[in-house]
Amino acid sequence: METFPRFGLGTFLSEPGLTREAVRCAIEDAGYRNLDCAWVYGNEAEVGEALHDLFERKVVKREEIWVTSKLWCNAHHREDVEPQCRETLKNLQLDYLDLYLVHFPVAFQKVEGNPTPIIDGKVLVDETVSVIETWIAMQELVKKGLVKRIGVSNFNIELMEKMRFHPDITIQPYTNQVACNLYMQQEALIDYCKKRNIIVTAHTAIGRPPDTVGEPVLLEDEELVKVAN
Repeated sequence: METFPRFGLGTFLSEPGLTREAVRCAIEDAGYRNLDCAWVYGNEAEVGEALHDLFERKVVKREEIWVTSKLWCNAHHREDVEPQCRETLKNLQLDYLDLYLVHFPVAFQKVEGNPTPIIDGKVLVDETVSVIETWIAMQELVKKGLVKRIGVSNFNIELMEKMRFHPDITIQPYTNQVACNLYMQQEALIDYCKKRNIIVTAHTAIGRPPDTVGEPVLLEDEELVKVAN
């Protein structure tokens, strides 16, 4: 698919055993053509099973579906980027991704069996690798045909400016996926990305109810409800 669909199905927090049916329902019944995945979500194999079934039954063709995935923070070193991408492709049962993102602009130390290592309440950050090194490796994925486009997620303007002017960076981010909704409107970042022709993808666009304990719930906002009614 060459045009980025405006709406997509996120697979974060999708329950094990239910993801396959959720993806099938979204594509076959609801008409979704955009799937947002990530290695760290741990459910890409189920997404892949759903896609394989849909393709086999000729419900949709591969080129009619936009699939995004994300590189996790434990694979930021140059030699780790491609292997994790290939693992994602294997799990999704795909030959290529439409879009591949750097999930967060921070690297974690590699700990076997623990993608997000935490000791004494602190994440074990790996300060020996920079976002620039990771991005240079991401560019190689495009050259090898493993992904069609590369982008970033949760990056601020300062980080994007560093990437913009680095001499070894030849591919600029296609998109920046960030939390964006009525309570977090990201006006400065959106203006910056517009000027640079970088698409802003909003996650948690309608809030994220499981994380709103003790906080305002976006879909229950009085002004928003008035507009909806």
